Amino acid sequence: MLQNSSNTENASTFRVRDFSTGDEGPLFELFNKSFRAPIDLPIWNWKYRDHPWGHKNTVGVLHGQIVAHYGSFFLRAQYLGNEFLVLLPGDSAADPNAHHGLAYVKTASQHLKEIIESQSFEFGYGFPGNAVAGLARLTLGYQAIERPELLSVSTQDFDVSEGPTARAQNIRRHDEIPGFIDDLWTDFKKSVPLCLVRDRKYFEWRYHQKPGNAYTFYSTTDGESFFILKVDQEKISLMDYLYVQGKEASFLSGLTCIIKTLGEKNRMTFCLFPPKQKFFIRALKKNLILDQAPQDYLLVYYPFKKGTFEQALKNRELHYTLGDYDVY
Repeated sequence: MLQNSSNTENASTFRVRDFSTGDEGPLFELFNKSFRAPIDLPIWNWKYRDHPWGHKNTVGVLHGQIVAHYGSFFLRAQYLGNEFLVLLPGDSAADPNAHHGLAYVKTASQHLKEIIESQSFEFGYGFPGNAVAGLARLTLGYQAIERPELLSVSTQDFDVSEGPTARAQNIRRHDEIPGFIDDLWTDFKKSVPLCLVRDRKYFEWRYHQKPGNAYTFYSTTDGESFFILKVDQEKISLMDYLYVQGKEASFLSGLTCIIKTLGEKNRMTFCLFPPKQKFFIRALKKNLILDQAPQDYLLVYYPFKKGTFEQALKNRELHYTLGDYDVY
């Protein structure tokens, strides 16, 4: 049987505090109770304990038992070349018997209050499901930006008459994040005023170091485009990408070669999540039918510093990819 938290908390009143060493057992038991699935410890450590830019975990305690958790991790973002920290909500849970969600609201509210008081962050954003998004907007002050588009197309619609040798001449597979990524990022960020920093350090943590590392890395042979894909039995997902501005044709050519190469045998669905980079959506739509997959989540933000980036967020200037959503 799992032990209670290491802190001696026997008071009958509910209180909120920071996660501390010794909380792992009861916290993981809470997640198992809430979601009927065990915590993946390597993923948890990668996301929080070993996170390169920091994290915060807050727990709600009642009768000495952890009954709620709200976690977040910190990432770098940039706006017109200036870097700052933003917060992405991570894992949250609440005991279904603890005041019908009140424990969760109090825990999350205290978490966000302390973030605001730290004056370290400009805003937070995430992709909660509809039910959680509604609760976050009503009780925590999150603002909705948009419902993201997840588009898909069957790879069998691509012309695969071009042989594999010809395709291989246009793309190169990498076993790790290549050294030219920082140069690509320096150029790419000029076209996306507001977004997460996508330099080599970020890609290393987000994709290469993630336990299980289910990602595949490709570039065009000229090094002007880079693609991160997640391939499973049913689909190819474009998780992230960079390319040299003005070289959109090279980007499209490389992407098409990858889809042909990976999808030729399995006829998988190719998924992309590109709300801002519309040019290749238009290019693909010329000869293909893109299906919009049904979504049950929203893109939301929380303005820690009022007025700083609210207008840019409301104007939908935030660039994000499928990798931003799927980090959880």
